[in-house]
Amino acid sequence: MSDIEANNSETTPEEIVDSIRSIADEGTAEAIHEAIDAAQDAPADDALNLDIAPEGEAEPTPSVDDAVISPASWAEPAAPAGENRPEEPAAPDAAEEIPPVRNLRPLWITLCSVGGALVLLCGLLCWFVFGYSRVYPGVSVMGTKFSGLNAAEIQVRLNELNDSAFNGKSVTVSCRGESLSVSTEELKMEYDTADVTEKLLAYGRSGSFFGRVKAIFSAWRKGYNIDLSSAYDDALLRARLTGLADKIFTAVRQPSHTLSRDSVTVTAGSPGYALDVDAAMADIARRINDGNFTPAEISPAVTEPNAPDAEALYTAVYLAPVNARVKASSPTDYTVISHTDGRDFDKEAAVPALAELGYGESAALPLRTLPAEVRYEHLAGREFFTDILSSVTTTFNVNEKNRTVNVSLAAKWCNGLVLMPGDEFSFNNAVGPRTAARGFKSAAIFAGGEVVDGLGGGICQVSSTIYMAALKAELGITNRRTHRFIVAYTPVGQDATVVYGSIDFKFKNSAAEPVFMSSVINGGKLTVTLYGTSAYTGEGVRTVELETKIHSTTKYTTKYTTVETMAPGTKKVTQAGKNGYTCEVFRVVKIDGVEVSREKVNNSSYSPCTEQIKQGPPLPTQAAPSPSPTPTPQPAAPTATPEPTATPEPTATPEPTATPELTAAPAA
Repeated sequence: MSDIEANNSETTPEEIVDSIRSIADEGTAEAIHEAIDAAQDAPADDALNLDIAPEGEAEPTPSVDDAVISPASWAEPAAPAGENRPEEPAAPDAAEEIPPVRNLRPLWITLCSVGGALVLLCGLLCWFVFGYSRVYPGVSVMGTKFSGLNAAEIQVRLNELNDSAFNGKSVTVSCRGESLSVSTEELKMEYDTADVTEKLLAYGRSGSFFGRVKAIFSAWRKGYNIDLSSAYDDALLRARLTGLADKIFTAVRQPSHTLSRDSVTVTAGSPGYALDVDAAMADIARRINDGNFTPAEISPAVTEPNAPDAEALYTAVYLAPVNARVKASSPTDYTVISHTDGRDFDKEAAVPALAELGYGESAALPLRTLPAEVRYEHLAGREFFTDILSSVTTTFNVNEKNRTVNVSLAAKWCNGLVLMPGDEFSFNNAVGPRTAARGFKSAAIFAGGEVVDGLGGGICQVSSTIYMAALKAELGITNRRTHRFIVAYTPVGQDATVVYGSIDFKFKNSAAEPVFMSSVINGGKLTVTLYGTSAYTGEGVRTVELETKIHSTTKYTTKYTTVETMAPGTKKVTQAGKNGYTCEVFRVVKIDGVEVSREKVNNSSYSPCTEQIKQGPPLPTQAAPSPSPTPTPQPAAPTATPEPTATPEPTATPEPTATPELTAAPAA
C-alpha cells in the first residue's frame, strides 16, 4: 500500500496532486526520454542493430550504449577490473562467427519504470475519483475556498461565512428625505445553506469516470464557485418599506382655478410621489445577494400633473349670456325672468401666461363680460299673448284607450311652452322618450307597410296638429316629414310624423314677440292654440288658410288571405286600404275673405296602403273569389275650408275616427 493510501485521512488534495505530478515529471517522463534517446542512437537500417566489420578491418570498439553481449556473458558476469581473466578461446572463423546482439536491458528497465509509474498513476487517480471523501480542490462558496473539508468542517466554514457576511450590518434606504434602516439581526438574515454541504460533497462524484475526472481537474485549474441566496424576514422588510411609502406619498395635484368678480386665478398642478414597494423589495434583494449593504437612495414613482390648458379653462369659465324671458302658465298668467350676463377671458393671451407657470404657481386672468341681448328691463311691464295667432283642432276616438292616453300625455308635455323670438321648438325634446316608465301605452302604428302595435302610438296626432297651427301662425318650419301613408286626422299633406331619436318635428318662432302654446284635450278633441302679438295692424279681418292640391293618386290594392278556421264564405277586413298621393300645400292669406297672398309650404308624397282581407273557405256551391287586386274607389282628398283666425277649429278637417299613423317607420 502506498503512503498516500495509508495516510489518506491526513493527506490534503494538494499533496495528492503534487505526488501525481512528481511521479509523472521525474519518473515516467525521464524514462521515456532516455528510451527515445537510445532508440535514436541505433542505425536506422538494421532492425537488430547488428554491427559486422568487413574483412581486413578492425572491429569498432563498442560504446557504452552499443555494448555487445555474447552468449557467454549472459551466463557469467564480467570480472572486475584488475582481476586475472581466463584465457579467452580463439576467435572462431568468420564463417562460424555469431553476430553480436545489442544490449536491451536499459530499454526494458525504462519500459518497466514507465509501466509502473502509469499503474501507480492510474491507481492514485482511481482512488482520487472514487475513494476521496472530501471537497475537491478549487471548489468554493461565495468566493471562499472549501477545498479538502469534510461535512463537519463545511458547516463550521459556512457559519463563519454567515458571520462575516451579515453580522453588524443593516439595510438602509432613503427616499425624498425619509430614511429607513433595519439591521440584519432584526431581519434574521443568513445565507440559505440547506443543501450546500450536499452540493459541495457531490461535486465531481456523478456521471461517468471520465466525466468525473474532467469536473475534478476543471475545478482544480479554473475553480468552481457555488453562489448562495440570502434568506430573511420578507414580511418585516415589506412592512417597514410600506411605512416609508406612506410617509413619502404625495397625491398629484391637477391645475385648478378660482373665480372672483373680475378675474380667474389659475394655479398650476404639482407632481405626485409614490414608493413602489415591490420594486424596492426587488432592488434590496439584489443588493443583499451582491453583499452590498451601503445606504441606497430609492427613486419614487412620479406622476406629473396636466399642464394648464387654456382651452379646457375657457370651457370651464365660459358662461353664455341668458336673455330675459317670459314664463307663463296661461296666456294671462306670466312673469318675466331676469337676464344673466355671460363671461369669458382672452384665450389667446392666456396661452403664453399659462405656459410659464411652474409647479404650484398661479396667474390671474382678467374676465370679460358678455352682456345679454334681451335684458329684464326690455320685457318688464309689457303685455304679452294678447292675440290668437292660430288654432287647430283634430279629433280622435276616446274608446281607443291606449291611444287616448298617449295623445293626452304628449299634449300635456307641450302645453304651456313659451317660445321667445328666435327660439326653436323640438317635439322630441318637449315630449321626451316614449317609454312605459313615463306612462306611454302600446297602440296602433305604421311599421313595415302594416298596422301594428307600438309604444306611444297616436302621438303623431299631436305633432301634426302643432304643425298645422305653426303653418297658420306663419312661423318658420325647420324640420318636418310625412307619414308613409295618409292619416285621417289631418287633410292630405298637412301631417308631421315623429320617431324619438331619429325623426323630429321642429319650428322656430320667427315672430318679433314671444309665443305661448296651449295644447289641451277636451273629450275626443285635441286643440292647439298659439298666442302672441299679431303684427297685422290693418283694417279688416285677416285669416290664414291651408289648401292642398292633389297632383296624382295611386289606388290601393286588396290582398285576400284564406283562413281555414274561419266560417266558409265569411270575410273580415283586417287593414283598411288607403290611396297614395302626391300633392302640394299652400298657405293662403285673406282679408275680409279676399285672397291677398298664396305661398307653397310643402310638397308631400304618400304610398298606397294595401287593404288586408281575411276570408273563410268558399261555400260548397260557390266559387272562390278571384285573388287579383280589386281597386276600391275613394273620394278625392278634401280641401280645408277657410276659417277666421278667431275660430278655434277648421270646419273641413275633422273626422269621427282617427286612423293609426306611422311613428316607427315613416315613408322615406
